[in-house]
Amino acid sequence: MLSTEDIIRTLERHPWLPRPKYIYILNAPVIFPELRAIVNGLNPGWERETVILASTATPETLIHECIHVAHLGEIAAHLLSPVIYRFRRVIPPIISRPVKYRVRKISSRELMRYGLESYARANHIYLPKELEAIQMEREE
Repeated sequence: MLSTEDIIRTLERHPWLPRPKYIYILNAPVIFPELRAIVNGLNPGWERETVILASTATPETLIHECIHVAHLGEIAAHLLSPVIYRFRRVIPPIISRPVKYRVRKISSRELMRYGLESYARANHIYLPKELEAIQMEREE
């Protein structure tokens, strides 16, 4: 699970990536039963300034979702995020842009507008789990 420090460090290492206004870090993986998919990160189409990261997210997932914040599609994000992540691991940035976020805990009721559900895995069966999150709001 990415911590708030990991997220800030990743965004500072990539100064030209757009900074999302809100980042939600969830305590569990997100499952969309109708798609039969476990999702690492989301960027709602109606709120492009929002990034939602599941507990299974990696720094590459954050870069992928920031590419969506820049209004680029899934193909571009899928192709660019691994390249950008590996490039920055080998070559450190010349400049870095500091980023500040306010952090607070929120409950699953505040995440209902995104239609997210979380399940705990026990013996290959997913059981409903209370979804908790940390909200990071960018300070202007």
